[in-house]
Amino acid sequence: YAVATINFRDLPDGTGYPGTVQDDFCALAWVYANAETYGLDTTRVAGIGHSLGGTLVAMLAAVDDPALFMEGCPSPLPAGPLLHAAVTFTGIFDYPGATAESPGLRSYAVEYLGAEQDQSPEVWAQASPVTWVNGQEPPFLLIHGGSDDNIPPEHARRFATGLEGAGVEVQLVLVPGADHNRIVRSVEWYA
Repeated sequence: YAVATINFRDLPDGTGYPGTVQDDFCALAWVYANAETYGLDTTRVAGIGHSLGGTLVAMLAAVDDPALFMEGCPSPLPAGPLLHAAVTFTGIFDYPGATAESPGLRSYAVEYLGAEQDQSPEVWAQASPVTWVNGQEPPFLLIHGGSDDNIPPEHARRFATGLEGAGVEVQLVLVPGADHNRIVRSVEWYA
């Protein structure tokens, strides 16, 4: 296995959306552009991420028009599927839905997206992976803490149902007792 760890702009020091997503797409373009140099098999590219990283992986897997997020990127993306599998730990897949379920997320979402939902509904939709789901996505593994009070487990359940409804292969794993951060710190649930 080869691993590329992606850095991206994030709050409070970064620009938030869309810069964070642009960084993600540009980094993936770099991986493809340098695949031969590093001996990477571009027919087996998978993404994995936690929290905002999980949201970004879902965006890489679901967005149909990556040109929206390629401004200033020196490497192009190939045609066809960008990811062949997506693994998310506690991502946000639907900003309006997640903030309705967890009011504590609202201030984060407003800062990250740059406006309240009623002021910029198109941005809230565009930043939500669920908006892009059309059945062309790769298989998804959604891992979510059963005790996550930051992003409630029901959010992952709804995204899994939406993926299934579109004909996407998806597996949802709810880890009992794991919260938003413990989900990635603990390996006991692998047993």
